[in-house]
Amino acid sequence: MDSEKPFLARAVGIAQKIAHNAPLAVRTTLEASRMGVRSPYDEAVDYLMPKLLELMETRDAREGVDSFQEKRPPVYRGE
Repeated sequence: MDSEKPFLARAVGIAQKIAHNAPLAVRTTLEASRMGVRSPYDEAVDYLMPKLLELMETRDAREGVDSFQEKRPPVYRGE
């Protein structure tokens, strides 16, 4: 059990980094990753491209750009 602690700590650290990203982008990335494993590459790309266009029009996308330009941490709302 003690030998698993470093792996668990690393997994929690990765999960925390992911959780600080825009929720819609994280959700879409997970969906695309799952699809990429189950489906042919072309199908996964065909699924992902419209989703990326949708994401670029979200308030969270604008927040990402604004926060970068303003040199502050982003506040994502899942919108």
